[in-house]
Amino acid sequence: MTAPFLSFLYFPSNHTSTHPIEDDDDYSSISSEEGTNLQSPTIYVAIITRRDGSVKTKYLNPSAVSQHNSIRLLRGRKRAFSASSLFTKKSTLQKKAKHLLLWSKQEEGVSTSLVDNNNNNHHHISAFEALPNEVMIRILMHVDSTDLTYLQQASRKLYTLCHDNHVWYHLFCDKFQRHDVFSHSHDYRKLYREALELHRRWHQGHSQVSYLSKVDSHKDSVYSMAWMMGHDGGMFASASRDRTIKVWQKQGTCMLTRSTPHTGSILSIATSRHIAVTGSSDTTCTVWRLPEWQVMYRFEDHEDSVLSAVILDDHVVATGSRDCTLRIWNAETGHVLHLLRGHREPINAIKRVDAQRLASASGDGTIRIWCIQTGECLHQLQGDIGGLSCLEVVPKGTKYCIWACGLQKNIQIWTLDQVITSKIINSGHTDVLRSIHYSAGRVVTAGYDKVIKVWDVHTAKCTLSFQSGHEGKIFSVLTNHTSIISAGHDRRIMVLDFAKGLSSELM
Repeated sequence: MTAPFLSFLYFPSNHTSTHPIEDDDDYSSISSEEGTNLQSPTIYVAIITRRDGSVKTKYLNPSAVSQHNSIRLLRGRKRAFSASSLFTKKSTLQKKAKHLLLWSKQEEGVSTSLVDNNNNNHHHISAFEALPNEVMIRILMHVDSTDLTYLQQASRKLYTLCHDNHVWYHLFCDKFQRHDVFSHSHDYRKLYREALELHRRWHQGHSQVSYLSKVDSHKDSVYSMAWMMGHDGGMFASASRDRTIKVWQKQGTCMLTRSTPHTGSILSIATSRHIAVTGSSDTTCTVWRLPEWQVMYRFEDHEDSVLSAVILDDHVVATGSRDCTLRIWNAETGHVLHLLRGHREPINAIKRVDAQRLASASGDGTIRIWCIQTGECLHQLQGDIGGLSCLEVVPKGTKYCIWACGLQKNIQIWTLDQVITSKIINSGHTDVLRSIHYSAGRVVTAGYDKVIKVWDVHTAKCTLSFQSGHEGKIFSVLTNHTSIISAGHDRRIMVLDFAKGLSSELM
């Protein structure tokens, strides 16, 4: 009896269930012929400071938001139409749910029924409801949120089971690619709904804009920022031309200000759970012990400004310099493990690819992939967008992509596979791209044109463009699944918070 019943239930295909939220019912791509005509356009948002100092946002192309909503509505109708094929046509959701639970229309008339002695109303009980609760819950874990809405209206028992926290925990983790440990204190049905709301805000550019405290702000340009590990995306560090480091809560509180031993501007900062590293125009690099921010060691082997730094583990760091070299250091002794040569121009950015490889981007227009253990250059990728100013490593299934930005304002994307391929996309930026950061399926870019853009990594399409948030060039941008943080020449740090008012458990 179980086999024919299970064959009648709707189960998402393996293809659907393994995709992140972009494939959720409300936001899935349309695979029909009209899909190419229904791509959501870029939404442009102006950030405006009022005379009283408060900040508001304004859509520059509100028709794009309306078009986006129309696409969502059409997609929802297509999804509802496809789901309705599972049911015998009835006029109510409850009747649809009844047919989802019955094997066939013929068996509906002979379903077992119980009589409620209090009101003498007859209630159908399908074969599904006769299963043990544990089995029903396991099956419901494979039903999507739309069908759960139908099912919960069939009976009181199904209403209770469709609200089971384990069912929504499974749905929440599957749809949003989360790996949370189950907690009885969390309402996963609420978290699922709020995660959908967060995703909607990202799609439509709805964010709370704020600037961090002017009283505690840096006294000069902010060149670099980094998330503080272990704080759920709620704290970050900033480094400035004023030679100080500041640690901030995203809500605006400055938690710490640390003067540094650097005698020049701090051009780069990187953090892990236990150490931080800063690079300076004074040619030195400083390693800090966290959370005390105590100096552990200073490296002085570079011959010019240290433009970029990355922590490979709590014992090894790497730095890239204007002297055209990379160095891999022992963070505890200051010993140079590898001196990497090959670039002909300053090394503007370095990023870790995986446990074995390191990527560097240079003003000579090339990206080099290095072996961390040996210092050997594994690949040289020739760019076609001029000198490279920044790069980001983006996971793509079992592979990695490298997004690099250059002086010619475009973006070039390499896919690291057995055969390395690349493509160039027009960024839409009108000046040098200075910073790029990846998180949660999105890449964020910013630069000298004072514009922040958000990109979908699956399509390489720009979804959001924030204008006028800064009065000067943007030097650094950070993002995670709830916010974007930017800083630059105007000394201000701006926070775009997409999760304002939502549960802190989402963080």
